[in-house]
Amino acid sequence: MTERSLTTSRRSPSEQTTSDTDQTLFDGDQSASDADQAASDSDQAAADKDQEASDRDLVQGGDRDVHEDSRRCSRSQHRAAQGALESRKRGEADRIAAAEARARAAEDRLQAARDRLQAEQDRETLQRELTVADSVAREKSELARAANRKLNSARLERARAEEASRAKSEFVASMSHEIRTPLPASWSSRAGRSRSSRSSRGSRW
Repeated sequence: MTERSLTTSRRSPSEQTTSDTDQTLFDGDQSASDADQAASDSDQAAADKDQEASDRDLVQGGDRDVHEDSRRCSRSQHRAAQGALESRKRGEADRIAAAEARARAAEDRLQAARDRLQAEQDRETLQRELTVADSVAREKSELARAANRKLNSARLERARAEEASRAKSEFVASMSHEIRTPLPASWSSRAGRSRSSRSSRGSRW
């Protein structure tokens, strides 16, 4: 037996009862203390849960703030990117418009050069045509003068031929008359014809 049991066995019944009562009270106090500790532990657990919930709410609120900030930042970045894109588009449109203007100006200059070239070609063509026409006119004039010279020469030759023919006819007629006429009469007739011929020639010249 233990010392406590021996001590208990040596006590009187009243002492034993008192001791049992004290033990019971002690056990009750211990149970109450244990209950209080359990309640305290429960309260601590509840407090921990509340803290965790608060922490979660704080984290979630922070996340919401972070998300909101992120959305605001994203919207701001989107607006900035959109503005940059619009600016690039305007710059590109301006460059395209400038390039088109330069192309139109170059086309206008090219067309003006074509017009000048065509005008120069037309002028040269007209000049050649005028030169040819002038040459043809000179040739026609020369041909006309040559034809006139030939015509005048033919007329002169014809006049000479007619004169020679008349002289021949007169000579033949004179010879025929002399052959048919006696010699003295022939001489006198020849002298008369000679005078008449000289007189007619003098009147012509």
